[in-house]
Amino acid sequence: MTDRRSLRAYLPAPVRRTARRIVDRVSQTIATAPRYPDRLTIRVDDLSMQFVTDTESVRPLFYPRYAEGRLHEEPIVRWFKRHLRADDRFLDVGSNVGFYTLLAGKICVDGVVYAVDMDCEMIHQLRRTLALNATGPVELFCAGLTDRCDEIVRFGEADSGDSSTNAIFEWDDISSKVESDDISSKVESDDISSEAIASTANAQSCLATTTDRYAEMLGTQFDAIKIDVEGHERRVLRGMRHTLQNTRLVALELHDEVRRDEASLDEIVELLRLVNPTMWAVQSHRHQPDWTRLENRRDWDAVQSNAMILCHRDSAERL
Repeated sequence: MTDRRSLRAYLPAPVRRTARRIVDRVSQTIATAPRYPDRLTIRVDDLSMQFVTDTESVRPLFYPRYAEGRLHEEPIVRWFKRHLRADDRFLDVGSNVGFYTLLAGKICVDGVVYAVDMDCEMIHQLRRTLALNATGPVELFCAGLTDRCDEIVRFGEADSGDSSTNAIFEWDDISSKVESDDISSKVESDDISSEAIASTANAQSCLATTTDRYAEMLGTQFDAIKIDVEGHERRVLRGMRHTLQNTRLVALELHDEVRRDEASLDEIVELLRLVNPTMWAVQSHRHQPDWTRLENRRDWDAVQSNAMILCHRDSAERL
C-alpha cells in the first residue's frame, strides 16, 4: 500500500499547496463557526419564550435569524401581540417550530391555542419546547389542513432527490376504508396504516382534513389564525370558508408562486374578504417592512415576492 509520503511524491507542488490551503480554510471555518446553545430565549417586550434548539431539524430554523436577540418577522409578531386577547382561540396552521404557537400561548392564557403541522418531528419538538414554558392551554395536531377530508397526504422529498421539494404530492381517499367520523380513529386504523399510509422512503404521511371539519370536531371556532403553508394557501383557505366568517384576525404568508397565479390569487382574495374587504400586505416583513393597503383587486399588483397578508375584522386601518 502506498503511504502518504510516497503519495506526495506523485503530486505536483502546486497541487499540494492548493490542497493544504483548502484544508487550512476548512479547519479555520470549523474552528470559528458559531456554537449555538441548545436552548434559546426570545423576548418580545414583557414576554419571555424558551425554545429547544438541540437537534439538527430545528437548529437551522432558529440560528442565525434569532441570534443576539434578533426578532424574526417583527412586524407580524407585534401585530399579533397587539391584537390577540387573553380569551382568544388561536389556530396556527403550519406551526413549524412553534414560534407563533408559543407567542399565542403566552398571551391567550384564558383561551386555547391549536398548533397544526404535517411534520410529526416538528410537533414533537414543539411539545418539548412547551414543556419549558408556562402558557395557557395548547393542543397539538399532526395533520394537513387543506380542502379535502378523509384522506392521507404524503409529502416530503420527491423521488427525484430534489431536497428543495417539500410539497404535497400524493393523496389517498380513505373515506371508503373507515366509517367512523372520529379523526383519531382514522389515524389509528390498521387498515389505513397498511394501505393508505404506505409511502416512499423519502416521504412522510399524515391525515388531511379541512379547518371547518377540524373546528366541528373540536366544537369551537377560531378567533385568530396564522397560516404559513409553503404555497398551499388556496387549498387551506378553501377548507376554512365557514371558519373565516367568524374569525377576527388572519395572518397569511402569501408565497410568490401563488401570487403569480391569477386564478389562485383571485380565489384567495375572495376568501380573505370574508374577514374584511380591506387588508394589508406587509412586504419585506423579515427586514424593513413595507405596508401596502389592499382594497381593490388591482392593489394586489403591487404585492411582490413573499408577503404577509393581515386581515382584521374590526378595522380596515393599519393597526
